[in-house]
Amino acid sequence: DSDNAAALAAPRVIATSSASFAITWGELGGACRPKLRWAVSVLREPSRHASIDDAPWETLAYAVAGVGFQALPLRCPASGCAFRVTPVGLRGLERPSAPSEPAASLPLPALHPEAARLQLRLR
Repeated sequence: DSDNAAALAAPRVIATSSASFAITWGELGGACRPKLRWAVSVLREPSRHASIDDAPWETLAYAVAGVGFQALPLRCPASGCAFRVTPVGLRGLERPSAPSEPAASLPLPALHPEAARLQLRLR
């Protein structure tokens, strides 16, 4: 039916910085399912995998409420990352959505010739 077809539609992804992405799936959740939760997954460099279904998808978040998620910090190479969402606890529809089109991180600004770039990570 149309609900099942919509549930399999790919999320929309927009790179918002060099290390963040806005992922939305508004047509999948809708006002009629306010308590529905979602798992959000990423696949780095999807073109390197023969089968998307058997590829090593990484769960970014589980039990996300609403119809959007901000993935950060997350860097994706020029070949991009694909994203998908899976309904959590919706009996009969446990399969993930179609993958998004690959999205790459936005490039960092060019450095001055005598400058260096340093990235730190807190643990």
